[in-house]
Amino acid sequence: MFEDSWYSFVPDYQQQPRQAQSTGHQRKKSLLQPPNGVDNVDGAGSLPVLFEDQEDTNSPPEPTLSRRAKSYSDFYDIVRAQLGGKPQQKNKKKCKRIKPDRTWDALAVPESMTAKLPDEQDAHDDELDKGLLEASQQEFLLYHDQLGMTERHLGTLIEDANSALKVLESLSQSFRAVDDQTSSFKAQCDDLLTEQKRLQKLADDVGTDLHYYAYLDNASRRLNAPGAGRLVEDDAFAEVLSSLDSCIAFMTKNTTYRDAESYLARYQALLTKALHLLEVGFTNRLNRVSAEISKQILATQSESARHALAYGRFDEMLLESYSLIPNIQTIIRSVYDQNGHPLSALNWDIYANTVNNILHAYWAVRERDLKPLIQSDLDAFRSEAKESVETAARNFVKQCYERSYNEASLFRKIFAIETQYSVDPKSAFAALKSSHTGTLVTGTNVAPVATNLQSVLQSSDLRTVCNIIGWITNEYLLLDFDEDETPFVTHCRELTARLLTEHLWTFTDALFEAEISKSITKAAVAPEALQIGPVTNGDSSSNAFPPVKRAIELLVMFDQPMPKERCVRFPFYFLCFTTD
Repeated sequence: MFEDSWYSFVPDYQQQPRQAQSTGHQRKKSLLQPPNGVDNVDGAGSLPVLFEDQEDTNSPPEPTLSRRAKSYSDFYDIVRAQLGGKPQQKNKKKCKRIKPDRTWDALAVPESMTAKLPDEQDAHDDELDKGLLEASQQEFLLYHDQLGMTERHLGTLIEDANSALKVLESLSQSFRAVDDQTSSFKAQCDDLLTEQKRLQKLADDVGTDLHYYAYLDNASRRLNAPGAGRLVEDDAFAEVLSSLDSCIAFMTKNTTYRDAESYLARYQALLTKALHLLEVGFTNRLNRVSAEISKQILATQSESARHALAYGRFDEMLLESYSLIPNIQTIIRSVYDQNGHPLSALNWDIYANTVNNILHAYWAVRERDLKPLIQSDLDAFRSEAKESVETAARNFVKQCYERSYNEASLFRKIFAIETQYSVDPKSAFAALKSSHTGTLVTGTNVAPVATNLQSVLQSSDLRTVCNIIGWITNEYLLLDFDEDETPFVTHCRELTARLLTEHLWTFTDALFEAEISKSITKAAVAPEALQIGPVTNGDSSSNAFPPVKRAIELLVMFDQPMPKERCVRFPFYFLCFTTD
C-alpha cells in the first residue's frame, strides 16, 4: 500500500544483513533499505507534486488507456501519468517470497523515528478528488463552456430578433395608419391625373386642328409672294403640296367644323395656284431649252448630230435644274403609278389636270423641235416610194420605230413613268393619246406611221399591200422564241400590234372588199366564159370559172399577211362569192 521509499525509515539494526547461511538459499539484503542509508527520509516528498495546479490548456488531453492499478501506490503512479508527470519506476527486480514470520519485523518502526515522520495525508483528499474529477472531465467541461457560450449568443440573437419584430410591428401599424389616412388623397390625385391627361389630349387635338386652320396664312403668303415662281425650283415646294393635301383632307373629313367649307375652298385654290406655278415653271424651262436646241438642229445637216442634239443634249439641258424635275415627278406619281395606271387620291382631278397640261406642253415642244427631222424622214420615204414601195415602207417603219423608242426612253427619264397600253380613260396612256395628235411617232401615237403608209399603199396593187403587211407582222409581231426579248423588241411589238389592229388591218380589209366587189360580185362575166375547160398542169382549179379563180387568188393573198386568228374571215369571202 506504500511506496518503496516508505520502507527506508526502518532502523539500521533492523536493516543489517544477517549472517549468510551455508546453504544455497541464503537471504539477500533487504530490498526495503534505501540506497543512501537512513538519512534519505525525504523520499516521499514527491507526492505533493500531485496537488500542484495543472497547466491550464484549452484543448482536451489526448485520450490514453490507463492501466489497472494493482495497489494504492500504483494508483498514484497512474494518476501522475494521467496529469503529465512521470512516475517513479519501480524496481522490477524479482524478489523471492518473504516468509510470513519475517514481514512484520521489517515493518516495525521505532517510536523515535515515528515522531520524525511527516503527517500522513488523508488518502481521500477532497482537493485530490476534485483535481482527478476535473482532469477526467476536462474535455466535457470545454464542450460545456462552448455550449454555454453558444447558448448565450443564441439568447442574444433571440432577444434582438424579438426587439426587431416589435419595431417592425410598430412600423407596420404606422404604415397602415398612414395608408388609411392617404387613401382618399391618392384617389383624389388619381382623378386629377386622369383629368389632366384628358385635358392634355384635348389640348393636343385642338392644337392639331388649329394647325390646319393656321396654315392658310402661311401658304397664302408663300404662294402669292412676288417671287413665288422660284419656289418650284426648291425642295420646299413638295412640302407645300403635302401640307395643302393634308389640310384639304382634314377639311373634307371634318365638314362640321367651323368654316370648314370656306377653308376647303381656299386650300383647293391654293393647291391649284401651286400647281399652276409648277406648270408655268416647267413650260418656261422647256421653251428655253427648245429655243437653243432648235437653232442648233436647223444649223446642221448631219443626221447623227441632229439625233445627238434632239435626245442627248435636250435631256442634259432639261435635267439641269435644282428640284423642278423632281417636283414634276412628284405630282405625276401622285396621279399615276409606275406603269401609268391611275391612283385613287383625294385631289386627283386637280393633279390630273395639271399633269395633262404639262404633258401637252412637253409634246408640243418636242413636235416643234423634231419637225425638221420628221420632215426629212417623210421626204426620204416619198422619194424611195417612187422606186420601190416595199423597200421605202420597210425603211420608214424601222426609222419610225427607232425614233419612237428614243422618245419613250427620254419620256421615262424625265417623268419617271411607263406609258403601257390601257383602255382605262383615266390612265396615263389615255391622257398621252389625247394630248398628242401630231406627226411625232411615240408609244401612244402610231397614227403618223399608218397615215404615211396608207397614202403610198392606196395607189399600189393588192399584192404589194399584202407583202408589206405580211413583213410587218412577221418581223415585229410574231416572236422568235430562240432570241432574248430586249426592251426595244418589246416596244416594237406593242407598236406593231396597235398599228395593225387600229389602222393597217382595217385598211387591208377595205382593199380586199373593194377588190371583191370589183372583180367578183359586180364583175360582168360573159356566158362563154362559164364553160369548164380541160385541166392544165395538173391544177384542179385551172378549169374553174374566172370568178372562182379570182376568189382563190384573193384568199391566198389574204392568208399571207394575216395571222391564223384572222382567217375566220375566209368564209365571208366565200359567202360573198356564192350569194352573188
